[in-house]
Amino acid sequence: MKRILNSIAPLILGFTFIVSMATTGCAARAGVYDPEYRDYHRWRDDEDRAYHRYWDDDHPREHYRE
Repeated sequence: MKRILNSIAPLILGFTFIVSMATTGCAARAGVYDPEYRDYHRWRDDEDRAYHRYWDDDHPREHYRE
């Protein structure tokens, strides 16, 4: 029984480490960096509409690029 635990314990530990890094790593990087507040935040639909409105008002001759 002790041999089985000694061989399975590193696998379980490694699996939990990989899963935790994968879930938190992806969540931490999703978003847009805001240099004014020095943080990341998610870009929502209302921000996209506001930015398009700002772009149309201040840059009438230029085309908006995604």
